Amino acid sequence: MRQKTGYSGVPADGLDPRAILQVCLCHHIRRSSRVLTRLYDAALVPSGLTAGQFTILTAIAALQPLPAPVLREILAMDRTSLNRAINQLKYKKLIGVTPGAGRRASVLGLTPEGAQALGDAGPLWKAAQADATSRLGAGLAGQLLSVLTASARAYCA
Repeated sequence: MRQKTGYSGVPADGLDPRAILQVCLCHHIRRSSRVLTRLYDAALVPSGLTAGQFTILTAIAALQPLPAPVLREILAMDRTSLNRAINQLKYKKLIGVTPGAGRRASVLGLTPEGAQALGDAGPLWKAAQADATSRLGAGLAGQLLSVLTASARAYCA
């Protein structure tokens, strides 16, 4: 259904699209996410990993062996997106997946190649992290991390 607009182009219910863009938390988080993802992706190019793959490998390395549902919860990813990412990492031989017995979930772990890829990507990530922190300033970067952590906690079970 097409929304009725007033003469000014503002929806008849009085919502001003420009004002919404200025205050919409979702818009600003997604915009910032795209910008930061591009920064980290560019830095990680020599490793052959994307920022998303690096994050998944890091989570697996930190908590392996790691059941897939636990990883999904940690990363707040839907099942389909995570399965697609896991399949890419399996194809690259960076992770191993042990099927769960019966109804138990599959368990994820790094392969030796995955540990090597993560180790090789570490200095690249560190440079991207330093760049992002420098651009924001250490104080603001710390505040942003705190706010984003609180935001995720508020919406994750």
